[in-house]
Amino acid sequence: MKVFCLLASLVAVCLAGSNGAASPTTIYGIFRHDCYDSFTRLDFNDSSCVSFTFSKVVGFLIVLGAFILKVPQIVKILKSGSVEGINAVSYYVETINLISTAGLSIHLGLDFWVYGETLVITVQNLIIILMIWAINKNISAG
Repeated sequence: MKVFCLLASLVAVCLAGSNGAASPTTIYGIFRHDCYDSFTRLDFNDSSCVSFTFSKVVGFLIVLGAFILKVPQIVKILKSGSVEGINAVSYYVETINLISTAGLSIHLGLDFWVYGETLVITVQNLIIILMIWAINKNISAG
């Protein structure tokens, strides 16, 4: 049953449509066209350009940082070959919450940099869940 719920949630995220407002087109995913032109002239006086670009850079860094969030846990499980002390239910609940957040963000048409870290962490959680199932034979996968 757990596997079915997890797969159903993943399908819902993939099928979620976007009906939100269109975001402005960007250069390199960070700069608005008018901001890019201003910044290449070293003109940083437009506060809306600075805040927009800063927001995009922070979003990018958060998604980038998410790639290493659960890696120490994964490495520790691989090295020890044990999942003792790991609460599987907490990973199930966290993964379902992350999938719900990403699905709503996609549905609202938000920019990837707003919700991208949830997708990255979801994949890492799924890896940990699969490792828990593979290593701990006392936990049922279904």
